[in-house]
Amino acid sequence: VRRLRRGEPIEARAPTLGYQVRLLARRHKAAFAAGGVVIAALVAATVVSLRAAADAREQQQVAERETERSRGMLRASQDAIGRMATEVFDQLAPLPGSLETRRLMANVLDDALQGLTRNVGDDPELRRLAARTATQLSRIYGAAAESNLGETQRAIELQARALAELEALGYRGYARVEAHMQMAGFRFAAGELDEALAESERALALVDGMGDLTQPQMLDKASCLQERAHIMFALGRLDDALAELAAARAIADALPESAGRDKLLSEVEGTLGHRLLNTGRRDEAAPHLRASGEALDRMAAGLESPVPMLTRRGLLAFRWGDLAAVNRRHDLAVEHFAEAARLFREWLALEPRDAKVRFLLALTLTRAGRAQSQLAKGAYRFALTLEEEPVKPGMAEAQKRYAGAIGFLRDAVAELRGMVEADPTRRKHGYALCEAMLDLSVALSRTKSFAEARTLLDEAGDMARGFESRSPGDAEAQRIVTWVAQKEGTYWVNLSDAQGTGGDFTSARASLENAVERFTFARDRILATKGDRDTEAAQLTKLIAAYERFLARAPGGDASGGEPEDR
Repeated sequence: VRRLRRGEPIEARAPTLGYQVRLLARRHKAAFAAGGVVIAALVAATVVSLRAAADAREQQQVAERETERSRGMLRASQDAIGRMATEVFDQLAPLPGSLETRRLMANVLDDALQGLTRNVGDDPELRRLAARTATQLSRIYGAAAESNLGETQRAIELQARALAELEALGYRGYARVEAHMQMAGFRFAAGELDEALAESERALALVDGMGDLTQPQMLDKASCLQERAHIMFALGRLDDALAELAAARAIADALPESAGRDKLLSEVEGTLGHRLLNTGRRDEAAPHLRASGEALDRMAAGLESPVPMLTRRGLLAFRWGDLAAVNRRHDLAVEHFAEAARLFREWLALEPRDAKVRFLLALTLTRAGRAQSQLAKGAYRFALTLEEEPVKPGMAEAQKRYAGAIGFLRDAVAELRGMVEADPTRRKHGYALCEAMLDLSVALSRTKSFAEARTLLDEAGDMARGFESRSPGDAEAQRIVTWVAQKEGTYWVNLSDAQGTGGDFTSARASLENAVERFTFARDRILATKGDRDTEAAQLTKLIAAYERFLARAPGGDASGGEPEDR
């Protein structure tokens, strides 16, 4: 006011918040001192909390980095095992002596997996990855692929662990479907057919529980049904198996036209034709084989190169050959098998390490040899009905046919020997080798190459008896041992025929007695396993009776004895 009166600038202004607070603090010093202490404490607590939160965030980030690192390690191990299963092991499998190397590699991977799974804790993602990795490793030990180690029980253990983990996590996705189907395959390989079927039912239930299926999921369901049919055939449930295949066929019909649909049709129709043929319904088999061929033609039309279709067309030709052989059109069978062999060889020229196709080639060559042998046998029997002079040309035709059969069978034996030497654990390769050697021994004995035929018989017999002793309950091993005895009987018959033709009737009689003993042994084994209603056992019984009558009426071993029908 004084400055205003003197005409000087006024400095007075409205009181600020700080001014008012200072005045208030002067009036209430004690209260403000206490409040300052509280505020200081709050600030200090806030600073400590922020620092603790920062430390916690840092620790969480470290934990997350460790978890992600573990996940990364598991993903890397999963990828490594996957590559081992699909690349390295497949590359090593055809190499002689590679079995121990592959087994060592699998053991190293197994140890690494166990070390990783000990650190997964309760992390769902890590547990799922560990289960997936165990599934991949189980394939190396015992899957249906040609490059596995044949350790089916170890494969079952790994797969059971993977399934238990997936079930505990409540996981119901395709990985679990795949795991159940793989377990079904292992159970099937171990001869546990009921358990295999139960696993396939669990897989199918999971697929059905997925609601509306996409096209890929429908194709997966059809694959499930095909596998179930395979198991049911092995269980002898023929009608149920055919119903499963019909359901797979219905899925194919419901799909829009595509390469995937045609692939499914070619597989299902081919399998239907093959199975109907094997169950004696050959008239029903042909339409399905034709439908399979038509689906293959549609697939081929959409491809720039025919190479991807080589193996599929080869398999179809193989099945047509089987149908022709069952219909006793052995000339057509030889043509179909020769075409199948050509297609398989063309593929192997491009992919020489494809063990599955190489095995198919060996089977094809064996079937071709059998068909040629049947043609030779027909020519031989026809020649025997002719007068003396025309017999020679007929016999020459028979010998020509047998030479063709021997060529096919030698190639089959060579292919299978290589596969067995590369991996002795693959029992089905050993069985196939036994059968090819037995067929070859018969053809050789027909052409009087008795020394080589005897060597093959002995080798096949030793292999078959080894299979049976290692797996007493294996029906296939038992069948092979029985078949060895039958082929030995045929060998002795052919030797007896040659000895009798040469005038050595004493040796001919002894050989025929050996034949009767071998046929009787085979017949008794069949009766013990299949009963007296088995057709093969009945045929052997009839054959044995004919030889015994012949021996009884020709006491000196002279081939002129006995009734004409027995001769």
